[in-house]
Amino acid sequence: MDIDRIIKWARYAVIANFLLFMGISLYLGGDAIQGYVVHGHYFITAHGYGHGPSTEVTRGVFIYSEWHTISVLVTMPIMFLISFGQRKREP
Repeated sequence: MDIDRIIKWARYAVIANFLLFMGISLYLGGDAIQGYVVHGHYFITAHGYGHGPSTEVTRGVFIYSEWHTISVLVTMPIMFLISFGQRKREP
């Protein structure tokens, strides 16, 4: 498998991950990165602590949301850099 094909499928995976993140965040009412924990209660928020409605979730949902958000924050910039580098090398 050549590198262009790998990049193409990685791009699809990153886009799918982002769309899944958006759908789940909309369904839950926010994400854990913008959420908070108070006395063992886990809250996700759409606009950061104190700036929007918060939803209490289980610890498992909070941790899932935290990791899913991190995965998007890591993979999106990497894909943009790879795509930019790929365009620069094309004639």
